[in-house]
Amino acid sequence: MGTATASPSAKPGSTTSTGRSAWRAAAPWRRSGAPDPRMTEEPTPRELLDRAVAAHRAGRLDEAAALYRAVLTQAPEEPNALTNLGTVALQQGRLDEGVALIEASLKIRPDQSNAINNRANALMTLGRLDEALAGFTRAIELDAGNVEAHANQAGVLRDLGRLSEAQAAYERAIALQPTFLDALNGLANTLEALGQAEAAAGIYDRALELAPQAWELHFNRGNALRATNRPAEAVAAYDRAAALNPASAEVWANRAAPLQALKRLDEAMASCERALALDPDHANANWNKALLLLLAGDEAAGWRQYEWRWRQPSFVGTVPPEGPRWLGETPLDGKRLLIVCEQGFGDTIQMLRYARVAAERADEVLAIVQPPLSELAASVAGIDRVLTGGEPITYDAWIPMMSLPHAFGAPPYGTPYMAAPADKRQAWADRLGPRTRPRVGLVWSGRANHGNDANRSLSLAALAPLLAADADFISLQTEYRDADRAVLAAEPRIRDVSGELASFSDTAGLIEALDLVISVDTSVAHLAGALGRPLLILLPFSPDFRWRAEGPSSAWYPSARLLRQPAFGAWGPVIAQALEAVRDLR
Repeated sequence: MGTATASPSAKPGSTTSTGRSAWRAAAPWRRSGAPDPRMTEEPTPRELLDRAVAAHRAGRLDEAAALYRAVLTQAPEEPNALTNLGTVALQQGRLDEGVALIEASLKIRPDQSNAINNRANALMTLGRLDEALAGFTRAIELDAGNVEAHANQAGVLRDLGRLSEAQAAYERAIALQPTFLDALNGLANTLEALGQAEAAAGIYDRALELAPQAWELHFNRGNALRATNRPAEAVAAYDRAAALNPASAEVWANRAAPLQALKRLDEAMASCERALALDPDHANANWNKALLLLLAGDEAAGWRQYEWRWRQPSFVGTVPPEGPRWLGETPLDGKRLLIVCEQGFGDTIQMLRYARVAAERADEVLAIVQPPLSELAASVAGIDRVLTGGEPITYDAWIPMMSLPHAFGAPPYGTPYMAAPADKRQAWADRLGPRTRPRVGLVWSGRANHGNDANRSLSLAALAPLLAADADFISLQTEYRDADRAVLAAEPRIRDVSGELASFSDTAGLIEALDLVISVDTSVAHLAGALGRPLLILLPFSPDFRWRAEGPSSAWYPSARLLRQPAFGAWGPVIAQALEAVRDLR
């Protein structure tokens, strides 16, 4: 459901600004040779306008347009007819024509709130958002009760990224008309964008009480439920949307994600295939299919399908380097290949292993990495020069970091393929002093804004059973959430060294001094694996694609042991396994 709305300016039975008598004065019936008006059925402009508005509201746009033109034939400067004919043009996609007609009407009568609203709608569609916002604001100034103008103002504010203001504008529209579905839907969408998915789901529930057959509302509610980490309820919402509109590829594509979260992988793949049968180029369905293929262990097909990421909204707009992109199609003899980072720190760490095999094909290998990884990347065999972006360079071809498996196949060689700088290792050895019991590094949460943070991260309080082991626990986190900071301050069994971890090289030096790293699925897990250090990775019920759906080990990091939730959200058994592993260190 969109939020931009337009409506005819005159209502059936209303009079124009000049009144009924003015029509008669402008077009007198009595003239030489004219028939008696009582003997003719020719409608008056007022009657034509009423009939036009009725047709307009009934959706008979061509009929309405013909009637509005008939009005203008008799009264060329009738503002309502001009506005409404312009509105028909807008609804039929003739934006420039529609704007011109409405502007002609506004020259005659500048105080038409609906006309200004409709013109602003067209400007919004044309991408002229600031002008549209000014128009909606002016329409509200002229008529504070113009509920459509309030909703449309909210929509353009949302498009401008002014989400809190958009929320307030939607709420004003709903206060004026509590049953305005477009405003309810827009408010829920805005709340979701503000990270208030729980509140958004409640607004969708309210909207669905008014329109239980609106498939878009069920679909949007499913999106909100996914964002609140309620996958079973999200599937039910998508099922309802699909029942109401089985031809929507978007519904089937989105439905696959919560099914994947519930590890109902065959159903998730079937949902993707249903979407692709409806729209073979559907970006989200193809992307979800890639993740499912990789999760199932079909590496060749999965990495090939992974190239669909470039059609995802989060990737659209990414500016690639100049020159030809290489995906393994041609020989690299005598060529200089540039490897370019594209996603998170962990992805870069994981994929840098391919530099060595790339060096066997290319004459020279350059790598652009995130600045905090540059020192570590220099330790990777096969990289001739590490860059952080912005340096003047020349190269013959480039490859995105996450396309390396597609180009080169299965993970090459083993681990370690990274090494902490010697001075960092020594500094941490000196800092920690003599070892009296096992040293265990801990990472329990990643970035809070990660799309799957609710599943992959846990609270520090949830780790409490693990601390019963006789070990020195050291936090490898560099950032803490407020609740965790309070727990950490009161927990003497965990040493906080976050102030000394200025770079990944510092963290690598510390990891080299530990007996075990226990981490959720974050960049530190990748770092410990790349260093070949003993590692326990705590995984949600349905993990990220790179860890596959089942099994205790990973081809990417042979030194890692994967501890998986036995059911959705069940961290307790995972922590219990980690506790036993720490106790076995002695």
